[in-house]
Amino acid sequence: MAVREDLVIPQGKSWVGPTWALIGEGNTPVSLAGKTARAQIRPTAQDAQVLHEWSSERGNIDIREDTPVTVTLADGAELVVRTAAIALTVTPRESAAWSWRVGVYDLEVTDTVNPDMVWAVVEESAVRVAPEVTR
Repeated sequence: MAVREDLVIPQGKSWVGPTWALIGEGNTPVSLAGKTARAQIRPTAQDAQVLHEWSSERGNIDIREDTPVTVTLADGAELVVRTAAIALTVTPRESAAWSWRVGVYDLEVTDTVNPDMVWAVVEESAVRVAPEVTR
């Protein structure tokens, strides 16, 4: 199930976003082997203009396999699942060049063998750029 998570990215600073752990049905681990991840920021979801793009091919998405995640079960018991996790990253140089301040993004994972298999990790959520003070 995809989540909604608004982001605030500090302009001109190194930034690593939240880490999203991927957990399958029945609290099973997920592997991102043979899959790609990508996300885009646009002014609105319908806008053709891409303000920023992340992708596993570009190397600005941090993908970690075998990440320990604690899941709380319905009965209150805890289960540790070792699974894949994803985080978006931005370099100071990238964000320093941004003139825009707000947009929307989502994050999806695609199977490289079957490109019709696309999973939403983050549904449409807001992005705000916190302007750089020290330049």
